[in-house]
Amino acid sequence: MSLAHDQWSASYRRYEEEDHFPIAHEAIEALAALPSLPDDDLERLDALAIESTDPKLRYDVFGLLVTHGGRAMQERLVDRACSPGRPAVQRAAAHALVLKLESLDAAVVADIEAATVATRMPSVAASLVLVIAYRGQSEFVIELAQPARNGALSSYLQSG
Repeated sequence: MSLAHDQWSASYRRYEEEDHFPIAHEAIEALAALPSLPDDDLERLDALAIESTDPKLRYDVFGLLVTHGGRAMQERLVDRACSPGRPAVQRAAAHALVLKLESLDAAVVADIEAATVATRMPSVAASLVLVIAYRGQSEFVIELAQPARNGALSSYLQSG
C-alpha cells in the first residue's frame, strides 16, 4: 500500500507537464489483482487519487475503487463526477465508471438522473451517458432528449 503513494519519477516535471509515477502505477496494478481490499485502504486510495498530480494514476486508482470498493465507493465516484470540484478529478471519476462499467452495481446506474447528466461538463456527461446506454434503462435517453431537460441536446438530436 505504501508503494501506491510513491512519487518517484524517471524525469523532472516541467511546466504544464503531467507527472508520471511508475512505482505507484505498479503498486496499483498489484493491488487491483487482489480479490479484496480493506475499507481503510480504499479510503487511502481515494484520497491518493484526488491529490495525485499523475492523471493516469488517478484513473487507475478510481478504476480500482469501482471494482473493489463496492456500491458505496461507486456511488461516491458518481457523486464526485457530478459535484463541483476539480475538472480533472470529475473527468477521471466519470472515465473510471465507463472503463469498469461491468463492475458497477445496477442500483448505482439506476440512480444516475438525466437532469444531472444534462448539466455536467461535456466529457463527464458523455461518460455517464455511455454508462447508462450500456447498463441502464432506455427511458433515460428519452428523458435526456426532452426539450425541457436539455434544449441544446434536443435540438442536436432532432437535427441529426
